[in-house]
Amino acid sequence: MAVRTKWVFGLLAVFVLCGAGLIALGMWLGGHQVEVKSNSTLVVDLPEDIEEDLPPDVRTDLFYEDQPTLWETVHAIRHAAKDPHIHALLLKTEGIDWGWGKIEELHDAIADFADSGKTVVAWMEGGDERDYYLCSVADEVYMPPQSMLRVDGFAAYVSFLKGTLDKVGVVADMEHIGEFKDAADPLTRKNMSEPSKEALNALLDDRYADFLAGVADARGITVDEVRQKVDQGPYRSEDAMATGLIDSVLYEDQVDELLPGGEDGPRIDLEDYVSHDSYGPITAPRIGIVFASGTIVPGKSGYDPVWGRTLGHETLTKALNEARDDDKVKAIVLRVDSPGGDTYASNAMWRAVREANKEKPVIASFSDLAASGGYYLAMGADSLVAEPGTLTGSIGVLGGKFNLSGLYQKIGMSVEVLSRGENAQFYSPVRSFTPAEREKFVSQLWSDYKTFIGIVAQNRKQTPEAIDALARGRVWTGGQAYERSLVDTLGGFETAIALAKKKAGIGPNAEVRYVVYPKVQRPFLRRLVDQLWNSPDENTQMKLRVPGLDVLRSLARLANRPSLTWMPYTIEIH
Repeated sequence: MAVRTKWVFGLLAVFVLCGAGLIALGMWLGGHQVEVKSNSTLVVDLPEDIEEDLPPDVRTDLFYEDQPTLWETVHAIRHAAKDPHIHALLLKTEGIDWGWGKIEELHDAIADFADSGKTVVAWMEGGDERDYYLCSVADEVYMPPQSMLRVDGFAAYVSFLKGTLDKVGVVADMEHIGEFKDAADPLTRKNMSEPSKEALNALLDDRYADFLAGVADARGITVDEVRQKVDQGPYRSEDAMATGLIDSVLYEDQVDELLPGGEDGPRIDLEDYVSHDSYGPITAPRIGIVFASGTIVPGKSGYDPVWGRTLGHETLTKALNEARDDDKVKAIVLRVDSPGGDTYASNAMWRAVREANKEKPVIASFSDLAASGGYYLAMGADSLVAEPGTLTGSIGVLGGKFNLSGLYQKIGMSVEVLSRGENAQFYSPVRSFTPAEREKFVSQLWSDYKTFIGIVAQNRKQTPEAIDALARGRVWTGGQAYERSLVDTLGGFETAIALAKKKAGIGPNAEVRYVVYPKVQRPFLRRLVDQLWNSPDENTQMKLRVPGLDVLRSLARLANRPSLTWMPYTIEIH
């Protein structure tokens, strides 16, 4: 026994020493700043996906490929516009899959860089309307020969699983409050309802109009001319040049020759410039940045195999409390990118935002999504800022359960139930709600809905009746939400920070230091040791994962909530 114990501790010691050496090396490499030479070009190579913030503890994870977040990218470009060493920006893309809120955020930063008098060159290896909308603000737009520009209009696709569930014997027994609250429709219908068509058509109209206007302004042509060009798409790169959508067809090395200093001119990649870029003077007043990204769940933030990033109410509350209690922080910018989720957790987050707002200004900045619970939690903020393309609102609730009895019969499985109590089988997975149970369940949903619209009415300084007319589960674009006073102003990070400075009594031109909360992250080795030797009360224990069971478990866990403020699918408009 003693020999075995010594062997375990010896192995652990070697592991810790090796890990410590790797961490030290990583810290040295991460802290090493790349020199920004005079007359440099900042190279921004857009990734297919981009995060608002990094998942918890990920910066200390040795196996995570560190990639600049949207905040870091936008902040670096705005910093570069003022940097005398940076003379040009090279934007490179080959197909992005971002939401329109993030696209507009970066679009504005690039446009401001160009307005500073510096050169912006875009090189598109390919892409669609999203890529082109970003690149259109450049002074010159290039594509390589024989590539494809998929600018041909906007379409939205919604998939319905009711027929599939019927085939496997599963009944999604769902209820919702509000005729536009269609989040469960893919599970309960085979086609779109008329309210859903009305709302989605309005979103398409708004998004398309913004795209046409943005491209027309950037390329110096009329909206009708852009519409005609879109109707003739998609294009080979040579045809895109002939129609005036791009300026020339060039290979990448030929584009390099056009940049300051030619092919051998000084360059600095965004990743290196982010490490060089400062978050502001240490002695300057502080603005706290708190991110609210992911599907809302009780507990801590993490990752779910079905829903991806999750936003836990405990994690967000901790971050808000840290920013609130830091005397050096004069205001907080709450960055929201969430489709919603659990009603209880959404309410707890709203209260945490409200409590922080009692101590110092909290400005909510909306990214791609501030829908349902994502909008709910922001109601504790002082002001709401949305991008024109942000999916906003969806003020409504839904809930229900899955009846799996038909599936069990198909696979030869039988279930016998013994119960005590009138409502012991309220959430039974082998039968639907009884009429009495359904009446009680819908009553609970109505109660949650009235609470939701009451909280919105208080924040928007309107009556519950006025909010109800705009609610009922309807999703608006940020532009539509602004027209209906569901948000205070249109813009992104820069607008939210300007509001935060104003509310905190900081001069508009004064420098500030940005601090992201929560600040404390557990070291990688500590987390790994916790996973191997944690106590039962911690939520980091290693478990056997079965992907199929994980999916079913996640569906059942989320569907069987008492109620949800949730928009489970992102409306893809492309």
